[in-house]
Amino acid sequence: MHIAHLQQFIAALFRRAHLTPRHALLVATAIADAEARGIPSHGVRRLPNYLTRLAAGAITARPQLRWVRQQRATALLDADHGMGHIAAHYAVQRLIRTTRRYGIASVGIIRNEHLGALDHSIQTIVAAQLVGIMLVNTPAAMAPLGGTTALIGSNPLAIGIPGAQQPLLVFDGATTAVARGKISAAAERNQPIPSHWALDVHGQPTSDPQAALAGALLPAGTLGYGLGLAIALLTGGLLGGVSDDQLPSFLNPPHQSVPTSVLLIGIDPDALGGLAHLHKHGQAFIDRIGASRGNPRIPGQRRNVPATSITLDANTLSTLTSLADTYRLPTRYRLPTEE
Repeated sequence: MHIAHLQQFIAALFRRAHLTPRHALLVATAIADAEARGIPSHGVRRLPNYLTRLAAGAITARPQLRWVRQQRATALLDADHGMGHIAAHYAVQRLIRTTRRYGIASVGIIRNEHLGALDHSIQTIVAAQLVGIMLVNTPAAMAPLGGTTALIGSNPLAIGIPGAQQPLLVFDGATTAVARGKISAAAERNQPIPSHWALDVHGQPTSDPQAALAGALLPAGTLGYGLGLAIALLTGGLLGGVSDDQLPSFLNPPHQSVPTSVLLIGIDPDALGGLAHLHKHGQAFIDRIGASRGNPRIPGQRRNVPATSITLDANTLSTLTSLADTYRLPTRYRLPTEE
């Protein structure tokens, strides 16, 4: 299936859910990009949840985005509980402009709903030949190191560093032992998970994904716990948003908004050591890592060139067909039922 066809399908669904054509396309582009870059946990499998929450009013279909504060190199955007991909797009565009002007800039977002893979925003910043950093707080899912109660979100961190031809680095990862989306995917497939990923409601390690979702994720060691807590304080705290443990779940109840907070930071390499030096020095270092013994990997390298077509499994296609029926999509937007 061609990515452009999938994007048109998703955009049509969101138009039926009362998003403006412009916003529907922004959301569809981000979701299709996640599929194209091999991040299915934040791709079309999220559509049923998004559409349910839109119908219930938890997500504002036509948000009134508002710049709460605007200073020279900083700004704060109120997303009005709209689809997170929308506010992220406008925040990234402002970040790029102000970073080029001042050398370093930051943009915060409050009252933002789920924005999918951070990779999409970071790739846009890096394509502008800027360094991008993105922090997001999420509903409590992780137990503090040594604890058993979920109090801190999986709080992802993304960092992008530009290269001459492709990004030198695009890192996008949760601060928990694993992204919650992977456990949700395992639960849907009724597959066990490694027991070092999560605890059940009794505080015991579990390989049952359903028990893990009801319990607490484990941090990615001391580093993951420290970063997760720092991100919570730099988003919900610094931006005037909501703390992780006060955010309702993205899943239940579907009528409750989940006002997450996002902090974006941009750095212009030419304001420091220079873009040319970063390209030369960084690529040489990446090359030495690639040539070293074993089978070393560079974070995000496989995602730098998105696929132009993908294959969806039968269950996913069946779900998308049901959505198309529910929202009465015209034939021209529908996906093939077999691949």
